Amino acid sequence: MVKVMKIEEKSVKALATALGISYLLGLVIGCVQAKMASSYYIPVGTGMALVISLIFQAALTLSVFARNFNLAVSMGRTRREIIGGYWGLAMAELLALFPVFWILYGIERLLAGIFFPAQAVRGDIQMLLQPKILLPVMAGIWCLELFVGAMTMKYGAKAWWGVWAVWMVSCVGLPNLLMRGEQGMLPAGLQTAGRLFVKGGPAVWITCGAAVMAVLVAAAWKILKKQQVTA
Repeated sequence: MVKVMKIEEKSVKALATALGISYLLGLVIGCVQAKMASSYYIPVGTGMALVISLIFQAALTLSVFARNFNLAVSMGRTRREIIGGYWGLAMAELLALFPVFWILYGIERLLAGIFFPAQAVRGDIQMLLQPKILLPVMAGIWCLELFVGAMTMKYGAKAWWGVWAVWMVSCVGLPNLLMRGEQGMLPAGLQTAGRLFVKGGPAVWITCGAAVMAVLVAAAWKILKKQQVTA
């Protein structure tokens, strides 16, 4: 248990460092942008801190997932208890970031008002920080962490290649798919499904997101309940 606590302490320090560096870098970028635009200020600092810290938290969690899982099983914890504890710890870390984001956003708005008083603050950062937006995103990150962690334990480096492939397909293929959809170049079935998804609003989006998260958790549990412990 002491070993796990030391690992978590190092992870928290690394996360705080990444958050601070990304925030300061974003402030610099925001100031440069404000000087160039001369009419508005975009809270780049808060935006970068939000994105980088969530990605970094997921990466840190995955880096120690297998080690913590094996250690917990060897200490007599059941797999169901491990996943429940992992849920609690991961969500506690993510929720701890929630007020931090709001504080950083408040500081950035204050600095923008001091150094660029004539410029309006633009950007939808405040909307992204709303609980109804950020909490589902955090829950989705947890489900993805659990699934990728289970896959890496079962398939090793091959799983990371799979994650990379999905990421590249998403970066390259998704924009192309959206562009084709706007131009009406997709098959009729996909075109109709896309319109229904967009017009469905938050209720449809949340339902689809919850379904995807349920599939990821179920797949992860199927792997982890049979996963052998390694030293």
